[in-house]
Amino acid sequence: MQNKSLSYLMAAALLLLPLHAGAGLGQEDLDKLGTELTPTGAIRAASDDGMIPEWTGSMNGLPDGLEWEGPGTPYPDPYADERPLFTITASNMDKYRDRLTPGLIAMLETYPDTFRMPVYPSHRDGRFPEKYYEKIRYNAENVELYNENEGVRGYTGGIAFPIPKTGEEVVWMTRTAGSHHTTHGVYSDIAVFSNGSRSVRKTDQRQESPYASLDNEVGLEYPELGPWAGFVMTIVQEPIRDKGLITSVFEPYDYAKYAREVWRYLPGSRRVRRAPTVGYDTPDGPGGLKTVDEVRGFNGSLDRFDWNLLGRKEVFVPYHELPLR
Repeated sequence: MQNKSLSYLMAAALLLLPLHAGAGLGQEDLDKLGTELTPTGAIRAASDDGMIPEWTGSMNGLPDGLEWEGPGTPYPDPYADERPLFTITASNMDKYRDRLTPGLIAMLETYPDTFRMPVYPSHRDGRFPEKYYEKIRYNAENVELYNENEGVRGYTGGIAFPIPKTGEEVVWMTRTAGSHHTTHGVYSDIAVFSNGSRSVRKTDQRQESPYASLDNEVGLEYPELGPWAGFVMTIVQEPIRDKGLITSVFEPYDYAKYAREVWRYLPGSRRVRRAPTVGYDTPDGPGGLKTVDEVRGFNGSLDRFDWNLLGRKEVFVPYHELPLR
């Protein structure tokens, strides 16, 4: 299978300055959900140049004619026969510079002979179950930030702010977008250093998000299921020196009222210990090349940052689809 590297999406740009949210959207914005906008709040129409297609929502679950062999195997690709529209390299990057992020520009400039970006056609055919959209509609009418933007109320699961009006609402939009009650998977982080050496960490991760369950009734609001947004447990499998290290995390929906709680089982001492503060700029991952608060875009308390919503920008977003080995 050929690696697929890039899709074309809309991105909301964030930067600094505090703003505060009110409770729920006005009727004019509510009327846009599911009409001018998708049920999750994205622009429904195609971009002017057609590279971002119109959202169709035609695909819910496994498309007809495809088969999936189950957990541990790759999902079938409904667009397997497609080929790149074009490839961005260091030699032609100026043509696409206004749609490249600073990180992608740096990669092209740093590795001009080996880094390239094949750009495939984009598709917007997937959709969520209807109950997920009902939850988002409820949130749009009821959710507000409080406690200096550190908590949400009127929230019933799903995307908290489908039409964000402030930088803080964008952060809460991304952190509440998950639609799965439970997840379990094994993944590898690989840090590649400038001298070509690598550091690998392989982790078994399990997560439960009580408010994401579609079995919940629409209108069952946080904190009726308790104060915790999610429970995460990770078990390190590689490298050998860290094998068996277990980390358990309780994540809140109100960082002003409840601090993130973390425990660790240390295989060397065979003890479970309460971890000190795990967040903000605490190094994470192999080589410590990322910080805890940058996982999944941004997580944790917002109290060390001010945010301002600058608007939308069309950018190329890299991803990889790799063959199972």
